[in-house]
Amino acid sequence: MNAATFELVNRVACVVTLIVIGGAAVLAAPVIDGRFDPSEGYTSGVELVLNVEGAERGDPLIVALDKGQLWSHCDPDSGDLSIAFIQPVTLVDNSYGDNAIGWPNGHTYKNLKDSDKAQFQIGDAGGNLVLDFELDYLKEDHGTYVSKVEHVETGDEDDVLLHSTSLVYNLSHIAEVSPDDFTVDSPEAGDDYNLTGPNAAAYAAWEFEVIYEVKISGALFEGCGFGEIVLVHDSPNKIGKNKVYPEPGAPITQSEEPIPEPATATVLLLGLIAARRRRTAR
Repeated sequence: MNAATFELVNRVACVVTLIVIGGAAVLAAPVIDGRFDPSEGYTSGVELVLNVEGAERGDPLIVALDKGQLWSHCDPDSGDLSIAFIQPVTLVDNSYGDNAIGWPNGHTYKNLKDSDKAQFQIGDAGGNLVLDFELDYLKEDHGTYVSKVEHVETGDEDDVLLHSTSLVYNLSHIAEVSPDDFTVDSPEAGDDYNLTGPNAAAYAAWEFEVIYEVKISGALFEGCGFGEIVLVHDSPNKIGKNKVYPEPGAPITQSEEPIPEPATATVLLLGLIAARRRRTAR
């Protein structure tokens, strides 16, 4: 085992690995805008079991009620890797202020801005760690709303070609047709997340799911690479905790049939149980 692989095994708590090798893409490359639709080009999806930190160090992890999702797409020409990570609304969502949904202690815009983030680790097909960074969920930059790559531990920030999140999408696109200030309250909606109120039609594209999207340069790989979500920081989530540790689930199916994939795609689920035990024992 080389040094990079050893570092990956020891640092990753629980990993979902998607390796796509060879074959021609069935769909066009995904649009990295913070919204998610599997039909826009994502070819492989897996469920994520979301383990939430316990109340005190050493307490057992709490398993979130619903699962997250991790999707990927490898461009057959450039090798660029697109990844979408989606959390369930039962754990965290883009509702806040007076219109927060299902938050026992309330939820504010400031809880999401400059705080929430997801840590991505990117490896090549040989299992070597080539990129390790955090994507901040929402920043304000001179009057615009952006996600931001931070804390690059391995690799070069320039290899993150594109990135966005669902709240960036909401504030950048929905707000353009809105007279309301979404830095205070999200659009009004019922417990089922169906929009209500006089401007419901104008806000129909508001995305309540918390979604992170990235595109990684194929120059890092020979063929295609894989992407992992190592740690998520929701401050807070609806359980009232901050840290979430994803671990592998089953491949996602649609209408009881697998999501279309390249003809020779290989999907591997690697649960690094030893690393998880070391983490939970601390």
